[in-house]
Amino acid sequence: MEYSCSQLNDLPDEIILKNLWNVEVLYSLIGINNRFNTIAHDSTFTSRLTLMQYFSDDSTYPLPNSMLN
Repeated sequence: MEYSCSQLNDLPDEIILKNLWNVEVLYSLIGINNRFNTIAHDSTFTSRLTLMQYFSDDSTYPLPNSMLN
């Protein structure tokens, strides 16, 4: 059996965008190279972000839209 080795940089943007929904993984790509910077800043991700507010009792709530406008 023959094995092939491919790197993340070898994958098409569409596959990377489809599979990288974890924000921490996504933003870890920033600064690697120009292509990953472009992918990490794509509006596909920023248009779907829900900003959360954390409280001292370990509860979290989404920020109201009026605060974000």
